[in-house]
Formats: sequence, structure tokens, C-alpha cells
Amino acid sequence: MTAPVAPDTPPAPDTTPAPVPPPATVLVTGAAGRFGPHAVRAFLAEGFAVRALLREGRAVPGGLEGAEIARGDASDPGAMAAAARGAALIVQGAHPPYARWKTDQAPMTEALLRAARAAGAAILIPGNVYAYGPHMPGTLTEAGPFRGAFGKPLVRRRMEERLRAAATGADGGDPVQVIQLRAGDFIDTRPGANWFESVIAPKAGRGRLGWPGRRADLPHAWAYLPDYARACAALALRRADLPAWTALGFEGWSMSGEEMRARIETASGIPQRLRPFPWWALRLAAPVWPLARELREMRYLWDRPHRVDGADFAALVPEFRPTPMEAGLAESLRGLGALPEAAPAAPRDASRDPAPTASPAASRDPAPTAAPNAAIRA
Repeated sequence: MTAPVAPDTPPAPDTTPAPVPPPATVLVTGAAGRFGPHAVRAFLAEGFAVRALLREGRAVPGGLEGAEIARGDASDPGAMAAAARGAALIVQGAHPPYARWKTDQAPMTEALLRAARAAGAAILIPGNVYAYGPHMPGTLTEAGPFRGAFGKPLVRRRMEERLRAAATGADGGDPVQVIQLRAGDFIDTRPGANWFESVIAPKAGRGRLGWPGRRADLPHAWAYLPDYARACAALALRRADLPAWTALGFEGWSMSGEEMRARIETASGIPQRLRPFPWWALRLAAPVWPLARELREMRYLWDRPHRVDGADFAALVPEFRPTPMEAGLAESLRGLGALPEAAPAAPRDASRDPAPTASPAASRDPAPTAAPNAAIRA
């Protein structure tokens, strides 16, 4: 009698964990600037490996903890190519000094494109509202019209056209994926040279706010930098699903001077009064101070009601929740040292206020929200 044959025993399952691919490396240029440290933190939080580019001799600022430090000038093609080696994405936080945009912006853009092509990296570029020119529409979309025809509006329009040509291969080179996220004026959480930190808010602790516009009832586009950096990182996570050229708007916060005054009063608990910015001083200084001329060139932004349309970004990243205005403003004011230690803390739960614009001036049509004679009183 033949003994029964035992059935084959199936092999034990392989429980060895699959190798985890290393995180994609992101190069952040201008890492010591206004946007750079926020971008470093936001990309690290999303699991990217971050390389922060600083100029030679520049001290490493706070906010870059966890990032690899690289040295070089973002306008130097060789230094950019070396810093971008092995990177999957270049986040262009660097820009020329404001008074040198007309001469230095184009060479910096070429250095960026050469580095991206050599590394096989995509580009994420922060966008602003300059390219529309002084006859900008009230609601800014990526359909334009882009009519920047002089000075910095022309420089910015040509830069965007150059990047789009590189993305589509229309310049004869290998296509480079370019993602642009357009936003209004930045609101930072530390002292700096932006309008909010240097002109509007530094004296909020004494109940005084500067305002550069002739009228305080016209909506103006703002972007809270921590939110904006998070939005950039969210787009980077989706870059494999985006076309070669992607241009989107970041709605941020749309506020007039009066709305900002009211919200800062709520955030600070201190009654506030708006005071006009002394443009006359820049006019007097313009013959000997180049920056004064450059600032006066963009004065029209304060006299044109405008908001950035963020509908396309919201559709692409529906889970994104902006910081409520009062919470963000309170954080910024504390970072600027403009609030006393006993100032009330605004609520931080962004889910309670998911809309980036919760005021009449943030409507789809940014018409004036007060009487036409709402000029700022000195």
C-alpha cells in the first residue's frame, strides 16, 4: 500500500518591507529671504528633502532647521547648476534687489532654466500681480489680460512669457515643467521690508496703522506667507499630474484698509487709526534714491481695487484650509513685536473659517465697500 503524499506546503509570505524610496529633493533659492524660510518649513512638513541655497558668507537664519545648506548665488548659472544637482524641484524664492529688476531679472531666470534642465527638475515660481499692468481688472485670473508695458510690470510679464516658452519647448530647448502660483502682497510673521511689516503694522501696538492707498475702501490682494508656502508644497505633491505649464491664483485674503483696520482691532484688542503713507517723501528722494523711484512706479496697485481668483487652485487642492484672518494677523503682529504680551490670542482653528475672504470686499466683484469719499484722514 502506498503512503499518502502530503500536499505541498505553501511558502511563507515574505514579510520583508519593501524599500522606501528616498524623499524627493527640493532646492529652495533665496532661503534667507521673506518666502524662503516659510517654504523650507512647508516642504519639510510634506516629507520632502530640502536643500536651502544661501549666498556665500550669509549667516544661516532661523527657520531652516532640517534643511541641507548649499552656498551660491542664484544668478550664477554654475552655482545654480551645482546646487540643483539631484533635485526634483527648484522653488525660486530668490529675486534681484527691487531697484535692479530691470537689469538682473532676465539673467537670473536664464540661470534658473539652465539649472532645471541640467538637473531634470521642475520649477515652482512665486507669481505676483505686476504682469497685468496698471489697467488691471478687478478680479485677476490666468486668462489675463497681461498688459504690463513698462518698468517692473513689463519685466514680470516677459519673465512669465519666458518661463512658459521653456515649459512648452517653444524656445527650442527641452521642456521644463513650470508651476506658477500667483498671489498678492505678502504678510509675514517677522520683521521685513514688505508693505505690511514695514509700513502698515509696525505701530499697531500704539493704535496706528499706515496705509499706502489714497482711499481706504478699495480691496487689495494679500497672501499670508505661512499659508502661501503650504499651498506651494501642496502643488509640488501633485506635480506629476500637472501639465508642463501650470499657472494658478492663490486667493489669500482680500482686504481694504478699513477692513484691515477692523480686523487688526479684533486681533489686537487695541483701537486702530489709519494714517496715510507719505508718498511725497519718496517723490523728494527719488532723484538720489533708486528704490524710491521703483516704489513710486508701483503706486497704482494701491489705487486699483483687485483680488486674485483662486478658484482653480481650490478645485485642485480642495482640502486646503487657509488661516482665519484674525488669527493670521495676530500671529504676524506678535512676530513683528507690534502687540503687547497681554494681547488676546485669536482663534487658530482654520476649519471654523474655511473661506480665505470673509468680508464684503472679498466678493467676486471687488467694488468699493464704503462711500466714494472714504479717503484716509491724516
